[in-house]
Amino acid sequence: FGADWCMPCKHLEPVLEQLMLTHAVEIASVDVQKTEAAIDTYNVRSLPTMVLFVNGHPDKAISGARSRRHIIEYFELEPRNNGQS
Repeated sequence: FGADWCMPCKHLEPVLEQLMLTHAVEIASVDVQKTEAAIDTYNVRSLPTMVLFVNGHPDKAISGARSRRHIIEYFELEPRNNGQS
């Protein structure tokens, strides 16, 4: 969850884009200014906020610009299998 005016959100974008390439995760961006209902639905209190969904339900959430390593460890992300053994 982020916004166009949120500089930490902007700094996090390339980190998240890289995670989609290297780890088994899909990432969606939600602009809180365009989807205000999401703020209450997912208890977003600061930006950026990342929410991990498992089977369509929120499982873990973290706020603030975090390092790639911190995100991987916090959400326990698995490396993407690119068909290599």
